[in-house]
Amino acid sequence: MVLKDKYNIIIFFTFILVVFGAGSINSKETKKISINVSPSALVNSREYFLGDIAKIQGPDIIKDQIEKIYIGFSPSLGKIRTISKKQITAKIKSVSWLPYDVKITVPESVIIKRASQFLCEQQLKEIYINNVKQRLKNNDFKIRDFKVRGTELYPLGEINFTISSGNIKPIKKTSFYLNVNVNGKKCGRIILSGWVDIFDNVVCFKNSFKRGHIIKDSDLFIKKLNISLIPNNYIKNLNYAVGMCVKRNVKSKDCLNKNILENPPLIKKGDIVKLIANKGNLRIKTTGIAIRNGKLNDQITVKNISSKKIVSGKIIEKGIVNIFF
Repeated sequence: MVLKDKYNIIIFFTFILVVFGAGSINSKETKKISINVSPSALVNSREYFLGDIAKIQGPDIIKDQIEKIYIGFSPSLGKIRTISKKQITAKIKSVSWLPYDVKITVPESVIIKRASQFLCEQQLKEIYINNVKQRLKNNDFKIRDFKVRGTELYPLGEINFTISSGNIKPIKKTSFYLNVNVNGKKCGRIILSGWVDIFDNVVCFKNSFKRGHIIKDSDLFIKKLNISLIPNNYIKNLNYAVGMCVKRNVKSKDCLNKNILENPPLIKKGDIVKLIANKGNLRIKTTGIAIRNGKLNDQITVKNISSKKIVSGKIIEKGIVNIFF
């Protein structure tokens, strides 16, 4: 046993001389070396070493190497693992160069906990809001039903994010990916989602109107509405709708959109219209009575006043129909 201890000391000092040079370390200095293992320790890497769980005293040249003695794998993030005195002592004494007279103190068991951090939901919501704000520019908006999916515990370190949101305008239910990086290393990806209400000026009807009503300026007013709750193609400019007619009955305070508007008829039922018929070099003109309404390029039927016949033709301008032969 004595021979073995002497052999270990020789190996230890040989190691020191090779690695650190020929600086002398006497036996009094080695007797000052002590290893005091804590009953619990917080570690922040996949593997942990003696320096992570113990307080080591001694000359710096030796202390630095003792701290690097490998103990084992750390538990998962946020988890704990219990290591027995026997396991830790065996790890320490397996190092052949360690002096035999080093004082080692180890509790009956040591609790190892892996350090971790979590993401604050309020911080993630601010990231979501700022991203929406940048993409909407000057639009008024509100966020509701905000949710986070895929979040987990992350290693300690400086966290930053990279966003993958595409170029689609955020409105109604909007989601995007957020890459989570710790100390510059990607550690996961989460999904941020929410409902985006956008508020904009919308043209609305002051009163109810029947189908075919031709819109006047006095029929309309502008109101700020949540456009995520109304049909697309809403109208913002009063002048766009003035002079057009509605395709269906509308109610007071209904908002205007392009789908319910059409150009007014150039010819109305009962109008006296000019009929033009072309055949080769022959051009015939007469008059007729429109049997129904029609817009530009519509095909309508008219009654020839002279012949009393019903003929069809295409509206080419207001009050003029080109008759088909």
